Amino acid sequence: MATLHLMLACALAVSWQLSSLLFGPHRGNDSTSKEPPTQAQSPTPAEVGGPNIDFDARVHDFGPVNEGTVLKHVFTVKNTGTSPLVLSNVSTSCGCTAATLGKGEIPSGGTGPIEVTFDTRGFLGTGSKTIMVSSNDKRNPTSTLQITYNIERLLGFERAFIRLATERGTARVEKVWLTGKFAQQAKPRVAKVAGGNQQVLVETIEARQDEKIRKGLEITLKGDKRISGYGDITITTGLAAPAELVLRFNYSVN
Repeated sequence: MATLHLMLACALAVSWQLSSLLFGPHRGNDSTSKEPPTQAQSPTPAEVGGPNIDFDARVHDFGPVNEGTVLKHVFTVKNTGTSPLVLSNVSTSCGCTAATLGKGEIPSGGTGPIEVTFDTRGFLGTGSKTIMVSSNDKRNPTSTLQITYNIERLLGFERAFIRLATERGTARVEKVWLTGKFAQQAKPRVAKVAGGNQQVLVETIEARQDEKIRKGLEITLKGDKRISGYGDITITTGLAAPAELVLRFNYSVN
């Protein structure tokens, strides 16, 4: 009889455990559990607050321009933030380019000018210059602006420097032609020859090429004696600009 009671007790215990597993609270994958929180979106400048720098344009193209021209352009800087924008510094990538801040501080919603000046003397062809603007905008502490250009030569020598070398008793002759938009209109005249110790002779010349007249200089190193040095030739062009041109040379007679 005792054995029968023991068997009944064991059966009840097993039955209770199975019931707990089948019908008890389910804590693992509950379809009614809370959804995971959505990922926070990055705050906009207005939500963050503070200054926000912007510009009417970040690149200005001057297009084709004449050499020697001083180019100017004004960029407009804008503050689209919620507190004053402080412009602490403006710098350029070249000494030929200058940039000036019109305002050191721009209120929220306000604008201010940045004037850029570029001296094209000594430059030819296409190129660009960079302007760096420093401010208290923590998202953009340094902003970059750019100017681009295509500088066309008005008038110049096809070579800016020539070398004259020869043996004693033998003359050396070099020809240098004018080039540029105004080469046909120019009326070159030799104004001065500096250096050469009277061994360098210069005269203007012309030659026809492709139904056009080329104009230039013929430079002769006489070679009478052993000598060497440097010099330059100045010509007048007969034009308002450039009124004069300078050609530099060195010479040696061995």
